[in-house]
Amino acid sequence: MDNIIPAFSSVIATDTIWENTNVLKKEKNFAYNNLQNNSGKNFKILEKYPKVKNILLNKFKKFSKEKLNYTENFAISTSWITILEKGDQSQQHCHKNSFYSGVYYFDEYEQGEGGKLEFQTPLINFPDFYLIPEKWNSLNTRVIEITPVKNLLVLFPSYLLHRVLPYHGTSLRKSLAFNIIPIGDHGENDSFSNNQLFTKYF
Repeated sequence: MDNIIPAFSSVIATDTIWENTNVLKKEKNFAYNNLQNNSGKNFKILEKYPKVKNILLNKFKKFSKEKLNYTENFAISTSWITILEKGDQSQQHCHKNSFYSGVYYFDEYEQGEGGKLEFQTPLINFPDFYLIPEKWNSLNTRVIEITPVKNLLVLFPSYLLHRVLPYHGTSLRKSLAFNIIPIGDHGENDSFSNNQLFTKYF
């Protein structure tokens, strides 16, 4: 059967950032350490780095327009740097009050250190029978794992449950996380909304 319709897809996109973002490596304010306890209060870290912020936002806007066919305007609402130490991992979670989220791996990473980004299917009861396919692919998988590499950008719907698997490296591992929301007019009829009140913050 050749005509396959991937119904109601949760689109995860990856890209490479080629621009210089080395300024992030010098940042000392980490919103999360060990991903369990809040050890800082800066959840707008990209306000300090407007060039990096624009790079990431423009990547999302291009993806949103070309792949999702959305023409709304968007803004990065929150952003923070997370560090991992040996043995650290995160609990499964999603990002509330957000449309799309992103992770940008701006640091150096060694292969085999663990700390992969894992996503779980949003279809809670899928499938009704636990079948093991001969080969996993995007149509039958229950989890998707992404290995951190330098300059990798990952964009994903904020409702997707995800976690960071145990990290086995000996040095601190840094990454940037951020959330994106629509601003201005969006929706229609009884579902119309206008977020102009929020634009002054972005």
